[in-house]
Amino acid sequence: MRVRTMRPGELPRVKAVYEARTAASVGLIRRSAASWRGWRRRKRTRGLWIVAEDRAAIVAYGVASMEGGSGGLDEVVWLPGHNDAGTRLLDELLRRLHRRRAALIGAQAMAGSPLLPLLKRTGLDPIPEMGVFMAAVTDARALLRDAKRILLARTKLPIRLRIGRMSVNTGKGRPCVTATMDARVLLGLLLGLRSLRVNLRRGTVSYAPRTGDALEALRAAFPERTFSIQDTW
Repeated sequence: MRVRTMRPGELPRVKAVYEARTAASVGLIRRSAASWRGWRRRKRTRGLWIVAEDRAAIVAYGVASMEGGSGGLDEVVWLPGHNDAGTRLLDELLRRLHRRRAALIGAQAMAGSPLLPLLKRTGLDPIPEMGVFMAAVTDARALLRDAKRILLARTKLPIRLRIGRMSVNTGKGRPCVTATMDARVLLGLLLGLRSLRVNLRRGTVSYAPRTGDALEALRAAFPERTFSIQDTW
């Protein structure tokens, strides 16, 4: 593995790392193309965009900033299974900030971020951020019980929710539709962090029978009121 400065034209490869990592999230982690370009062009981050390359593939990236005598660790993101890349990027960013004689170095991380133990190893005490870091589902059966309670408050239409081999029926009578998805998607839909329309298009939610009435029942259960979580790493 090689750690080096990010080259011009490599932003799409860096974005792919970010998108692959955040794809595991419950929420819609969005960063617009304009946001990426603007961040990349900031003078205070010049020379502080770095990547970790493994077998010609970029598996992690990091960025820091320097303004006046203060340095900031802005972001370190790595693909699953490449935790060593995160450690090496963090060490390299700190080395570069110290070389620029940063009198103060700050970092922010949300509770649950895998960056937290790496920061503590360096002796940095990160500034806590408000928010939730990439929620995960550990008990799908409990999630289905919660989903039943929530959907009963939203609609009286009988719906069957299925995660793998587990399922739950909401409402009374024979289900008018069976919706199948994984736990991550279901939690995102319940919280309003995911869009039913988008997940149907992507195939991460399937339903039967494929009728207009069945689709309307799903829309009543999961109304389109999504919002985005930004920059949660």
